[in-house]
Amino acid sequence: MPQSRVLELGLEYDHLLYVCSRCNAAKGVQQIPDPTKELFAGAVTVQTDGRIVGHTDEARRMVLSLRMNAPDAVHFRRLWIEIVMLAVRYAPELYGQLMGDPDDLPNLARLRPPAGNTRPEGIGQSHFACRERNELATTY
Repeated sequence: MPQSRVLELGLEYDHLLYVCSRCNAAKGVQQIPDPTKELFAGAVTVQTDGRIVGHTDEARRMVLSLRMNAPDAVHFRRLWIEIVMLAVRYAPELYGQLMGDPDDLPNLARLRPPAGNTRPEGIGQSHFACRERNELATTY
């Protein structure tokens, strides 16, 4: 739900979702499907030409609502696909830097939210904790 429609959700952890400014601007006051469910559940495919194809009605609606296939977005995505493919072939170390987690992952165990941690189980599932246990893949 857009914060502009339901103000009290603005600080609810379970409601917050990090998105790029382009997608946030495109979303505006629309209510869209949960991207974490649609985009990561195999409901979309990124084509080598940079287009995103939705495989469910909800995913197609999100692709349209967020203008994910606008010419500038497709162009930018295609450039990055080509850069990553070149790195795979010719610069494996660069590929690791492009597709790996950053060195400065936050240690969530040190953070103290004002209202307390409503999801303490998330600390052990964080990328920082997984890396500490050598469970984090080198690339994602």
